[in-house]
Amino acid sequence: MASVVRTMNAKDLDQVLALAKKFGMKDEKPGNLLNIVYERDGKILAWLGLIERDGELIVAPLVASKKMKGRAIIRLVDFGERLLNAVGAASYIFCVHVRRKEWRGYVERLGIYTQIGATGPHVWYRRTMTNG
Repeated sequence: MASVVRTMNAKDLDQVLALAKKFGMKDEKPGNLLNIVYERDGKILAWLGLIERDGELIVAPLVASKKMKGRAIIRLVDFGERLLNAVGAASYIFCVHVRRKEWRGYVERLGIYTQIGATGPHVWYRRTMTNG
């Protein structure tokens, strides 16, 4: 079972949109800055987008198949963070739904993210990078 984390290309679009739709994100489209995919045996199992809004880099959405395990998600996020670090990004923000207590627990236990607030059903975090 060969897997790879890489930037998204045009041939991935149909699979990415189908994955998003499967999770009720029928209007979700890949962001305009950067999109990263986790591919296993030719199938896209996860998609991570990066958008810019009001001067903030927002890592969203993260859409993952139920086949994805924690380590694979970490590989996807780590790849994205290394790309951001390489281009000199100082920080990014992301959110986790309040009902995803397990994922919020992971984020908080890592100790590298700062909770910056909550809006609607989401808790927001910031990651400040050292760029080194």
